[in-house]
Amino acid sequence: MIEHLQKLPPKTVEQFLSSRDAEALGIPPKLAEYILQLNEAANLLREHKYISECALKLKESYIDNTDATDKDKQRMIDEVERELNITDIPHEEIGN
Repeated sequence: MIEHLQKLPPKTVEQFLSSRDAEALGIPPKLAEYILQLNEAANLLREHKYISECALKLKESYIDNTDATDKDKQRMIDEVERELNITDIPHEEIGN
């Protein structure tokens, strides 16, 4: 999917993020969804200090958008929290 995104002019991506009108800009639906997911992840990175916090928030947002029952959603969130129960490293320190 990234290869398709790389082919889009940055101006088109900016216009899409402002308008959310993929069809008018000739962006395929799956690519539009991918762009929105990347944008959401980038926004979360700006809001949260730790990668695991970002991952949890991102997963929670997708869990909230499923048709699962509240009990199943809570089970999914519990699983994500358990998986992310690792020593947290601020994302600014990764790669340093």
